[in-house]
Amino acid sequence: MRLLAEMYPEHRLILGFEPQSPASVRCYEATKKYPRMIVCNSGLLADKRIHEKLPMGEFGTDACSMLGASREQGEGIFTDAYVNLAHDAPFDLFVMNLEGYEYQLLWYLAQKGPGYIRSFAVQFHVKYEVSKEETIKLFLNMISLYGTPIYEDYPRWVYWSAA
Repeated sequence: MRLLAEMYPEHRLILGFEPQSPASVRCYEATKKYPRMIVCNSGLLADKRIHEKLPMGEFGTDACSMLGASREQGEGIFTDAYVNLAHDAPFDLFVMNLEGYEYQLLWYLAQKGPGYIRSFAVQFHVKYEVSKEETIKLFLNMISLYGTPIYEDYPRWVYWSAA
């Protein structure tokens, strides 16, 4: 987030979402000097739940996930992505670190249409069971219905621009 703010000082608003409360505080402290940057202590869900505490594995690490990793269990705070983001739309760029659960979230957001999010940048993590090669390729085909791939360095990063 800091890098985006420094590279694009004319940006409108940069929102960050972190479901782990301690990590959210660290993100806030690291970015509070940027007036148009907001860190939300919440992850985004692909359903209508609001402020729901959900179990997470690998808690307290960058690998934290809702996919039930076996060590360091904790809870993260999550809320419906559409409700959480609607008042700030449209978005020029939506950057996501995709570990598995986020397939649902990305598709949920993409279905809001090109006026909602103009471009996606997604980093794929293939180490999780749900992120197997076949699943990712199927997903890439599905998301291409949303827009045009403009850069592919799969599996590291893939960028789409709205059709």
